[in-house]
Amino acid sequence: MYKLNIYQLETEKMKVELTDLGASMVQIYLKKDGKLVPVMSRPRTDDDFLINTSYGRTIGRTAGFLPNTEETRKYVKFEGDSIKHGGPKGILFQIFETNKISDTKLEFTYKSLDLINDYYGNMDIKVTYEIVNGATLKVTHEASTDKETLCNLTVHPYFNLSGEKTIENHKLYIHSTKTAIRADGSNVFNKIIDVKGTFKDFTTPRNIVVDDQNHLDDIYYSESENVDLLHLSANDITLKVRSNYETMVVFTQNAPSKTNLSVADKGAKFSSVAIECQKSQKGLPVLKPGEPYNFYTDYIFEF
Repeated sequence: MYKLNIYQLETEKMKVELTDLGASMVQIYLKKDGKLVPVMSRPRTDDDFLINTSYGRTIGRTAGFLPNTEETRKYVKFEGDSIKHGGPKGILFQIFETNKISDTKLEFTYKSLDLINDYYGNMDIKVTYEIVNGATLKVTHEASTDKETLCNLTVHPYFNLSGEKTIENHKLYIHSTKTAIRADGSNVFNKIIDVKGTFKDFTTPRNIVVDDQNHLDDIYYSESENVDLLHLSANDITLKVRSNYETMVVFTQNAPSKTNLSVADKGAKFSSVAIECQKSQKGLPVLKPGEPYNFYTDYIFEF
């Protein structure tokens, strides 16, 4: 049986469990009504965590789908037609070095070597988790490279605030109605559209509908800075998300789970909401030597 290395951050309002495998979020507990209330859906056992590789992991060097094209071959020495979520040797599979700064702050670091998983350049990656203001988990992504390459880091936490088997009792608000689509036969996101007035418009908060006709797996574009990008509410808990990344993927777990989860059994759908802030997938996320890469996402809990 596999055993994760668990590192804890804690305040009087919350406790966060992290692991060095993929610089991952394992679980967030809120200290509510004298109890520890888990608010993430995670693979149920540590062995399940190894198999179900999306949940809580840091994704990179590039989040999403990267096709093998004339333009992308400037930065990646492809061995196949495409790379998804950083590929089979992506950072989600790697063990990070750990530096616990305090009871509320921890840093994970990893050196991604030149041509590891086909990407050019040696890249230093740092993922920092810090609890601020009692009940806000701040996740910061930093990176630098010695050669022009691609970099779009994100983290994949799946949230279920009620502990129920589905998220149908969760109310959702999304600040933006601008989303990215694949247009004109493209296999990448190449056009931004307005979904105002459609089932993907959550500018007026409403309950999530859990069926295949109303599911979300969408990239929402931030329309202004210093605003709440999203609110998710259930069980007298509200999660608010802020970030300086320009886009946010919202995914209502539309595919059957590969393993048992903390809130549902293997094969379950719609048991959680993944919220992934990242750089735009419209265009290439080029990072040059000497350029800063420094982005944060705040997961703010009110209860």
